[in-house]
Amino acid sequence: IAQDLWKNSFGAKERNTEKMLENQSLILKDQLEEQVAQKVVNALVDYWNFSVKDSSYQTFEQLLKNTKTIRDLTIRKQGLGLSESFEVNQWNALLAQVEGQMAQATAEKDEARRKLIRTLNIPEDSTFTKTSPLSEELPKNLDYESDINYAFKNRADFKNIQRKRENAELALKNAKSDAMPTLKVAG
Repeated sequence: IAQDLWKNSFGAKERNTEKMLENQSLILKDQLEEQVAQKVVNALVDYWNFSVKDSSYQTFEQLLKNTKTIRDLTIRKQGLGLSESFEVNQWNALLAQVEGQMAQATAEKDEARRKLIRTLNIPEDSTFTKTSPLSEELPKNLDYESDINYAFKNRADFKNIQRKRENAELALKNAKSDAMPTLKVAG
């Protein structure tokens, strides 16, 4: 039985290597968790974007309906001699403008829908029957300082940075141990 007293004293290098491998496996596990979390966040953002585009589409749909109604009323008033032809032309111009905006809103809604379908990886013919109502109010009890502290303690990317640093320190210890001269005791 022999033991090197300076290099790898009593299995320190193996313990360091084992700890480095354990850290590496935890890093890989946390990276997978982070990827899943990013997918969930992307799905939520895409859904929110679709909701906003759908709300915009519904607004332009109502605006188009209202503009057509007012233009038709103006045409009827013109027939009765209560309005001028330039008023009808103004409403026709507004109607053409709203139809263009409606086409743009339709295209944006369809694009947001396709992106959401790709993110969720669901069939193309899937339908979304209801969107959530949009709200501009933030929760009242936000505590940014505690949220930041929680993030530093629990976020996978910060934990992985700490583990990588620990691995680098262990690798440095192993390298320093390897650089030491050999002094063996055998018995």
